[in-house]
Amino acid sequence: MISLVAIALAGLALVGVAHFGTQPGWELARRQICASRLNAIGKAYTFYAGDNDEHMPWMPSNDWTVATGTNARQVAQPDKVSVTALFFLLIRNEQDPGLFVCPSDRQASRMTDPKFQEGGQKHYYWDFFDDRKGAVAADHAKLCSYSIQAPLLWGDDYQPGFTTRSPGALVIVSDKTPQCDGKNPTTDWTAKLTKEQARAGMSQNHSAGNFINVLHADSHVGDGKRADLGINKDNIFSASGQEKAGTQGAGTVNLKDHKCRDDSFLLGPVK
Repeated sequence: MISLVAIALAGLALVGVAHFGTQPGWELARRQICASRLNAIGKAYTFYAGDNDEHMPWMPSNDWTVATGTNARQVAQPDKVSVTALFFLLIRNEQDPGLFVCPSDRQASRMTDPKFQEGGQKHYYWDFFDDRKGAVAADHAKLCSYSIQAPLLWGDDYQPGFTTRSPGALVIVSDKTPQCDGKNPTTDWTAKLTKEQARAGMSQNHSAGNFINVLHADSHVGDGKRADLGINKDNIFSASGQEKAGTQGAGTVNLKDHKCRDDSFLLGPVK
C-alpha cells in the first residue's frame, strides 16, 4: 500500500512539473509571483505607516495621471506626480523596486531586467527612471506595473485616497489600469457584460485582460476576471461620480469625480 501511495504521489509531482512547463503553467506561476509582490507592497505600506504616525504614503495631485520619473537626482513636483512617484517613497523606505514590476507585464519586466541593453548600453531602472537619451515622462512610467488608489477631491482640496482607517475591502493597488494599454476602463459593468467586453475593461498585464491581482486596504491579496472587484461590485478603474461606492455603471475617469472614500479608483502609472 505504501509503495502504491508513493508511486501515486510521484506521478502527481511529474504532472505538476509538466504543467508548469507549459505556457499556461508559466502564466500561473507569474500570477502567483505578482500576488506575492502585491502582498509585500501591502506590508510595505504597513511598515511605512508605523514609522510615520499612521500616515500612508501618498502624493497630493491635481493631475494624478501625469507620469513623472523620480530618482535620487530628480524629485517629483507635488502637483505633477504619478504612481511611480508614490512608490518611490516606499523604495526610499528600503523596499525593493522589483516589487513594483509584474512578471507578466512584458514591457516593464523586460526593461527593468539588469541584462536589458539598447543602443549598446546597459540600463538599470532601479527607481523607474528611464535614462535613455530622449526619454520622456511617459517612458519613466512604463517601468512600473501597478496602479494605485487616486486621491479624493473634498471641496477644493485633495485628500489621501486611503488611510489606515479605510475599509478592509477597499482595493488600493492592482495590476495597472487598462488605460495604460489604450483600453476603455469605463465599460458598463452589468451582469450582461460579455467576456470580450470584460477583457477590454480589464488590466492587460495577465493574458490580455483575463485575470487581475488586487491588494485590499487590509493587506490581503485577491484576484478575479472582472474589474468590478471593489466594495459593492464597484469598478475599480473608474470613479463612481457619487457620494457612495458600489456601482456597476460606467462611471468616469475624471479625478474630480472621485469623492467617496469607499470608491476604488485606480490610476497610473500612465494615462
